[in-house]
Amino acid sequence: MCRQQRVAPGDLHLVDMRSSGIRQEQAPLAVPGPQAPADLGRALQALFEQNIPDLYEHIEETIFREAYRYCHGNQLQTGRLLNISRNIVRARLEKIGELNKPLATSAS
Repeated sequence: MCRQQRVAPGDLHLVDMRSSGIRQEQAPLAVPGPQAPADLGRALQALFEQNIPDLYEHIEETIFREAYRYCHGNQLQTGRLLNISRNIVRARLEKIGELNKPLATSAS
């Protein structure tokens, strides 16, 4: 229930999907800084230098796997995170064999 005709974050009772378990009130506002794209660019440069066969497929599979794990195995949330439909998420996860495995946590 909202107070003073204003909806506050605590009024919504939403589940926090982040693996760290930090509640919204405790988390600082995350504003993408200039280092995030630069870090991604450096990671891609490192992959380019490794001359990995089917690099695009490797990158796409990694994105789907990590997004799926980040969303704790929830296909709908994964689709929302990636801005694609759940059906596309499910088809891609089936193709890469992710749905046949138990959900594992990332070692990061």
